[in-house]
Amino acid sequence: MPYDVRLKDLAPQRFVAAHTRCPRADVPATLGRMLEDVWTYLSSLEHVTVGPAIARYHGHDEDEILVEAGFPVAEDVPDAGVIAVTRLPHGPAATALHYGPYEGLHAAHAAVEAWIAAHGRVADGPAWEIFWVDASQAAAPEELRTEVVWPIK
Repeated sequence: MPYDVRLKDLAPQRFVAAHTRCPRADVPATLGRMLEDVWTYLSSLEHVTVGPAIARYHGHDEDEILVEAGFPVAEDVPDAGVIAVTRLPHGPAATALHYGPYEGLHAAHAAVEAWIAAHGRVADGPAWEIFWVDASQAAAPEELRTEVVWPIK
């Protein structure tokens, strides 16, 4: 699948998320649990405006990856145990929209990484994925829409 990689200027964004380290093979199930925990917390608050689910990848080795998963919010909210309020970086980013199953996301990341190199840029922090149409909203995997975001300098 060819990707249309775009340069965006990201605004600062509050991000309420949980963090964990898990085996690579467990990432899908782990993300599901993390997002459910953060959603449950945000749903307990009286007033909060929430955006689409996001998974951010901070580092990895051969066996494990450090993941952060949660939701952008408009309002200030308090931390709650393992759920913390952070900020997604602002500034330039290379992005691509992936259509289809999550198993194909590696190709979108590779396309963004190639674009960054071809344009003389370098990655500037962990990449993330925005689940614009996630598995809870799609009737079939082909309907999934995931934006891959790489901050750059």
